[in-house]
Amino acid sequence: MFKGIAVAIAGVVVALGVTFAMGTVDNAFYLHFGKQKANIERDIFKEGKSYTEGMIEDLSNYKREFERTKDINEKEQIANMIDAEFANFDANKIENGTLYQFLMEIRNNTWR
Repeated sequence: MFKGIAVAIAGVVVALGVTFAMGTVDNAFYLHFGKQKANIERDIFKEGKSYTEGMIEDLSNYKREFERTKDINEKEQIANMIDAEFANFDANKIENGTLYQFLMEIRNNTWR
């Protein structure tokens, strides 16, 4: 009797091992938990110093380009790019007052 139970348990373990090795369970696991993990990793990255500094540097470059051009259509395009790219960026992380004000003007569409 015990031998039959042991064989049954071993069979289940082997079947699960084979299924996992084939990727079925792994894919189902990743489908459920992988998205959550990716979201958490993205949120952690967005809170990081390198992400923030990179975004501020990009905004500075956009501001320089915005100020260089005299064409209102180009300014509009740059403003739209900034508005889209920085839509979810926490402006309070910008320590430079001039750069912060520039982003607020773009967001509020008061740059004209």
